[in-house]
Amino acid sequence: MTGRYYDGTSAYKIEQYEIYTQQAEHKQEAKRKKRSAQSVIVRKKLVAAVCGVFVVAVLFLYLNVVLMQTSAQFAAVTRELDDMKMRNAELAFDVASGVDLAVVEAKAKNEYGMQRPESHQNVYVDVKQSDYAEAFTATQTRPGIVDSMINSLKAFLAYVG
Repeated sequence: MTGRYYDGTSAYKIEQYEIYTQQAEHKQEAKRKKRSAQSVIVRKKLVAAVCGVFVVAVLFLYLNVVLMQTSAQFAAVTRELDDMKMRNAELAFDVASGVDLAVVEAKAKNEYGMQRPESHQNVYVDVKQSDYAEAFTATQTRPGIVDSMINSLKAFLAYVG
C-alpha cells in the first residue's frame, strides 16, 4: 500500500492519479462511444419499424380504396344489367303482342310469293325419349415397373430382330 502514496503521507502520487484519471476518462469515453453506437442502431431500427408500419398502413388504405372502387363499379354494372333486362322484357312483350300470324302469312304470300307446304312435303320425325348413350367406364390398370420393362424389352427385341 505504500507504493500508491507519496512519501508515507495520505496524499496519492500525482503521476499515478493522472494515469488513473486518464484511464477512467478513456473508459468513460469508450462507454459513451459504445452507447452512442448502440443508440444509433436502435434509432435506425426504430426508423425502419416506423417506415414499415407506414408502408403497411398505406398499402391497407390503397387496397380499401381499390375495393370500394371495384364495389362501386360492380353496383353500377349490376344496375345497368337490371335496366337492360327490364328493357329486354319490354321489347319481348312488344314483339310478342305486335306479331299477328295472319298478317305475317298474308305478307309472305303476297309480297314474297311464298306458299304453305303441301302434305307430301311435310316430314315428321318421331323422337323417342328412350334413346340414350352408354359411356364406357372400364377401369384400366397400369402395369408395374417390371411389366413395363418386360414390354419395353419385347418391343426392342421385335424392333432389332
